Amino acid sequence: MLVEQLCESEAQSDESRCDALSKAFIECDRALIETSAKANWDDGSTGVVALQIDDRVYVANCGDAEIVVGTSGADNTQSSDNNSTASPYTATCLTIKHKPMDESERERIQAAGGFVIFGRVGGTLAVSRAFGDRPFKAPYSRTPADLVTVEQIGRASCRERV
Repeated sequence: MLVEQLCESEAQSDESRCDALSKAFIECDRALIETSAKANWDDGSTGVVALQIDDRVYVANCGDAEIVVGTSGADNTQSSDNNSTASPYTATCLTIKHKPMDESERERIQAAGGFVIFGRVGGTLAVSRAFGDRPFKAPYSRTPADLVTVEQIGRASCRERV
């Protein structure tokens, strides 16, 4: 479903491609919530996507799924006991984990009528952004707004390919 949403988009600019990723995440979540309500299951999932167009990579994620890019050519030197080793590789994380203990996520959850305890939404869910997880989303939750969401994931990170 996510790929279908992206393929249907006619996004041509960086901004519209980022919007297309965000909208695809929201539509995928809506479809999963609808399906899970009919099937009476409450599960959810984190998700991550990378889209390469020409010399640009666009990434989006929800939850704690990550994209790490490895590049060669960098000279990373680590020394230990007067021995130094050089590695020609560098790893760069392109995504941000959505954890309930992050201040902005905790504040958003509390503003929606929920709480974070033991580092978890409602004491049970370890991520603050996810597909599905119907019991944490209005109108299925007892709160006026979604406690766990894919909306407002911010703009998808638009980065030049390394």
